[in-house]
Amino acid sequence: MLGVRDKSFDALKGLAIVFVVAIHSLNTGWGAVGDYAELNLYATLFIGQVYLFAVPAFFFVSGYFVGDLATHRNTWVAFVFPRAERLILPYIIWSLFFSLKSGVRDPVDMLWLLATGGAMGPYYFVVVLFCFVVLAPFFHKNLEQKFLFPMLLAGTFVWLCIVYSLRIIRPNGIDWQIVALPFWTWLVFYVFGMKVASIERAGGVVWGGGLQASVLFVIAALVISWVEAFSLLFAFGLKSGAGSAIKFSSYIYSTAVIVLFLELRKTRREWPTVFVFLGSWSFGIYLIHEQVRVFVTRLFEKVLGLYDVQPIFQLSVVLGVLVFSVVLILIARSVLPSKIASKYLGF
Repeated sequence: MLGVRDKSFDALKGLAIVFVVAIHSLNTGWGAVGDYAELNLYATLFIGQVYLFAVPAFFFVSGYFVGDLATHRNTWVAFVFPRAERLILPYIIWSLFFSLKSGVRDPVDMLWLLATGGAMGPYYFVVVLFCFVVLAPFFHKNLEQKFLFPMLLAGTFVWLCIVYSLRIIRPNGIDWQIVALPFWTWLVFYVFGMKVASIERAGGVVWGGGLQASVLFVIAALVISWVEAFSLLFAFGLKSGAGSAIKFSSYIYSTAVIVLFLELRKTRREWPTVFVFLGSWSFGIYLIHEQVRVFVTRLFEKVLGLYDVQPIFQLSVVLGVLVFSVVLILIARSVLPSKIASKYLGF
């Protein structure tokens, strides 16, 4: 039943959180030095395109389930508050912890970091998702309006054109948070999730192309993403957004992966246990993984020769981060009451 915990969505979130960790583990490849620097850069850019559906997938899943909840709430406050509380309390606690850890003491600076997700790089996601929760009743109310999706697509197209222009005309590119933090950057995926939930509740079909067409869509979109990424790299350099998830080809690829997932859900009943497990803990992993990644990266840099082969180094970091994160969450859940761990730490 829609709205009840669904292992298929946990599996998608599990794969997505693995790829989120992988995206951040690419950082060592962008600035790799030594005899294999250029080869490592190309390998990082090539492999990285595969990961870039992760954040859009999370927003899609969030929209899918919030769209369902919106039908069961009578008032804006009754709808928004419970959802926002589950997001904001762990976010504030971890943001304050990481801010203090990094030496921030000024209350104004702390408030700014809270408002922008600046306490830890990936935290922009929570700020954007909070905006979506606040706006969800409006989009749910207008979900069946014919103008909604064309307007979203047109607005996304215009915004991406602006992003491309800024990246190209500025020698050092633009700060990634300027692009990732505005909620309209990701809005199309969130509303897409709401729309899919609405169609499924009505018994409709979202995608009728079949599994083979879905797989071909993913492959074609990924090839386009590789072509665009390397074209941007060679024409304008890395700062042009070649490795970013916020570009036309990556949006197409993300959509293709989501479509493939929806097609698989029609017939698949069993999903990989490891991804289902990671998906059920994905929010907690998201909140702590970047700090864990810094630690694991420094640890693995001491392994002789590993850093010179970036694909293997990055894979090692990803696995290390996931293991450390899961262990930390397990310890917290064993020490604290489950309601406390969930409500205040996101575990």
